[in-house]
Amino acid sequence: MPKKGRNIKPNTLIYLLATLVVLTFAAGVIAFVYNSDGVGLPTIKPVVDPVVTAPPDDGSSAPSPSADETSSKVTLPEEMRGVTIKAGRDFKATGTTEEIKASIDEAVSAAKQLTMNTIIIDTVSTEGKSLYNSTLIPSEAYEEGFNPITYAQEKAKVEGFSTALIYNITYCNVYGVPTAFQDSKSQLVDNALKDLASFSKIFKADIILLDGYYNVSTEDSYTEYLTQGVATGLNNFQQSLPYALVEQANEIIIKNNPNIYIGLMTEAVWANSYEYEIGSNTQSQFSALVEGNADTLKMMDSKLCDFIAIKATGSTEDKNIPFKTVVSWWDKQVTERSMSMYVIHSSDKAVTVNVGWTEYDQL
Repeated sequence: MPKKGRNIKPNTLIYLLATLVVLTFAAGVIAFVYNSDGVGLPTIKPVVDPVVTAPPDDGSSAPSPSADETSSKVTLPEEMRGVTIKAGRDFKATGTTEEIKASIDEAVSAAKQLTMNTIIIDTVSTEGKSLYNSTLIPSEAYEEGFNPITYAQEKAKVEGFSTALIYNITYCNVYGVPTAFQDSKSQLVDNALKDLASFSKIFKADIILLDGYYNVSTEDSYTEYLTQGVATGLNNFQQSLPYALVEQANEIIIKNNPNIYIGLMTEAVWANSYEYEIGSNTQSQFSALVEGNADTLKMMDSKLCDFIAIKATGSTEDKNIPFKTVVSWWDKQVTERSMSMYVIHSSDKAVTVNVGWTEYDQL
């Protein structure tokens, strides 16, 4: 069961990054059409891809939400049609304040022409810089009193859109490689949570989509496990970090913005069936649980999110991560847990040489 007072049941959600309007599907499933980073864009220029900018300060002086701000949650549209916008591609990441504002205005206007009803803003530019002040990655600098994220949200609201932010808890996913910890030392976790605390105080969207919580094994993982002096087993030790990070992120977000919906973005595959019996009939090189050491099913069971957003980037003809197989497996998981699900579809692959994407039929 979803958290009390945090249940969302929209019928269809479209996460659009291209000028192609696509409604996908499945009973009870919310669907995104996603234009993933790091893949060559199709000849049809995407309207926008998510990106977020940096706030003018570190958020240390940001006020706590007022009673008015926390009194009630917004009502999301029953049919959500979303478009992502990304700095450096869909609007300017640098330049004068007026130039950046004008480019955001154009992106929002284009989304409105496509009859979208939700603007999804990424918090990282195409150059891999955060649009907010970060201790983990380089940040864009803006004029005092101006931030592209805030402006994009305000503009979207004026135009009648719901708003969502994509937030990487640790390092951002710039080139399509699964976001993961580069280090699991306590300092990294502390900095990541401080960044999130500052971010969630400053930016008040309707939805926040969390990514960047994986803990990929390295040649030093076993040595690190031994130095901790715990006897839980290496797998349990590695999986404990992403869980704890998402758990604490959930607490921080709700404390600073109790009326926001929290979505957990995850890779297409939790685990392949040849790795875990209950896994999907897939052959993914990267799965959330095995390579990423992130048990997203456990996170769902613990109600650490209001919904799950699946990066189902394969086509129906993909032999490793076939779209229908991936979506059907996740549909079963969310149905058993009475939770909503978002399907992130790679619209940017349409009419490309990628397997199964030579035509528009995938969309």
